[in-house]
Amino acid sequence: MNIYHYHQDTKEYLGQSKAVKSPLDQEEVYLVPAFATKLEPLFEEGKKTFFENENWINKIIEDIKPDLEPEPTLQEIKLEKITQCKFYLNETDWYITRMIDPSSLIIVPENILINRANARAWQENINACTSLEELNAININFS
Repeated sequence: MNIYHYHQDTKEYLGQSKAVKSPLDQEEVYLVPAFATKLEPLFEEGKKTFFENENWINKIIEDIKPDLEPEPTLQEIKLEKITQCKFYLNETDWYITRMIDPSSLIIVPENILINRANARAWQENINACTSLEELNAININFS
């Protein structure tokens, strides 16, 4: 007996396989796994086949729109940029900790001090942004 598999999320037809007989039953009982059916699909040229509402349906390929990621919101982009700044500050905190210890022979490179100052300024600028244009104009670059 054939069984027909479909994608868990999109419900698109994936293929067929042979059903396995149940080892517990003496009669002709076959196991059908999740996201599969005994119902044979009918295919049409130029269309994709989907299992919806317990039936196979065919859809014209052009009618199928891919699920596109939504554009990030202003708040999401702000969060991403602020996270970049905070990450850099966290990564370089050990330099500053060493500066406080008088016995430390660590000298903080000048570019780290400049980048840390920039990171703090960028965070303030990012929080003040009210549009994507303003936000995109802020170029975070740690050199």
